[in-house]
Parts: sequence; C-alpha cells; structure tokens
Amino acid sequence: MTATVDLIDAFRSADPDRRARLLRGCEAGADSDRVDFLITLVEDTAEDPAVRTEAARALALIAAIDGEEPGRLFDEELDAARNLIGEILAGVANRDPDEDLRVWALRGLARCDLPDSAIRVLVGLALAEREDPLLRTLAAAAVYAQAPESVVRTEALPVLDHDPILAGGPHTAG
Repeated sequence: MTATVDLIDAFRSADPDRRARLLRGCEAGADSDRVDFLITLVEDTAEDPAVRTEAARALALIAAIDGEEPGRLFDEELDAARNLIGEILAGVANRDPDEDLRVWALRGLARCDLPDSAIRVLVGLALAEREDPLLRTLAAAAVYAQAPESVVRTEALPVLDHDPILAGGPHTAG
C-alpha cells in the first residue's frame, strides 16, 4: 500500500502535463487502493484525457494479468476487481464523450475475461448502427475474444454475423 500512497502523492503534486506519464507501468503490484484510484481517474470527465487514457490502459492490464507478484491483489480481490474493471471500462466504451478513451477501453477489454453484464454492453455497442464503425468493430472484437463458454458471447455471435459491418468476425477465421 505504501507504493500506492506514494504514487497518489506523486500524481497529485506533479505538474499536470506530467501526470499521465506517472501512471505508465502503475499496473505492476496493483492493490485495491490503486484500482480505486485509477477508477476515479477514468470516471472523472474533467480530468486530462491523457491521464484518463493511461488509467484505463492500466486498469485493463490489471484485469488481464494472470499469476502472482509481490503486492498483488489476493485471488478473490482480483476476481472482484476484474469484474468491476470490466463493468467500468464497458461503460466508458459505451458512453464516454472522449472517443480516444473509448477506443483504448475497447482494446483493453479484448484482453479481459468479462462478466456477462459487460459483454451485453459490448454487444449493444457493436450493434448500435449510429455508432462509429471503428467503435462497433472493436466492441465486436472484445465480444469475440471472450471465452467460448460464455453464454452471452455464444448467443451474440449469430447476431453479430448478420450485421453488414461485423459479418465474418474473427471467430470464423480458421
């Protein structure tokens, strides 16, 4: 926790132009306080877009990392954090005003094992005809990347395959 407290103190006292750089690599040794801090940054639309993007990138890496390292969250805490991170990043990808942040959130979600509720959000985004085709494609890719055992993923694939933009997604590749 000391490393997280030090990170937060350094972030708050840093020149605003250098804050995003301070977050690079902060996923290593993540604890619940660090996850909470990063979530706060991602959700704060008044925060610098570069800071929000780095925080989203770090959260996605925390949710995607397997194995143990010193100072890491315990397994039960990590599972809970992964689900929360998946839900938050799916919400950001679905509705945030910053298009770049939405792209980074979707790229990160493709590396995460997501809860069904987050997958449903991504399916909705992928099928939203008024959305940018890039965002729709990235949302579909994140759905395709989910475990084949996911019922939500399995049910969504035929629907995604009938969309003219998404037809023949990556799951059909040999």
